[in-house]
Amino acid sequence: MGELSGVGMPLGGRYLEPAEALVSEGDEVEYEQKIGEPVNEGFSLGVWASAGGKVSSIEDDIIAIEGGGPSQQEAEVEAEAEAHR
Repeated sequence: MGELSGVGMPLGGRYLEPAEALVSEGDEVEYEQKIGEPVNEGFSLGVWASAGGKVSSIEDDIIAIEGGGPSQQEAEVEAEAEAHR
């Protein structure tokens, strides 16, 4: 398993008011880091990163995160360690 090319995290949705972004373009984020705070108007939810990486853009209420996965080498080392447990 190699690195992800990226993920897009929506701050809102069909019936949701967009959350307020807690990160900026260029920030590094960790997996499960809170990146969106619910707003007080309407129905809004918090948003957490589904992958770690660098925020490449915030446009149209979508936070784009580059990368996010382990490198091929890291994945192989982890798999090897698990196989010997």
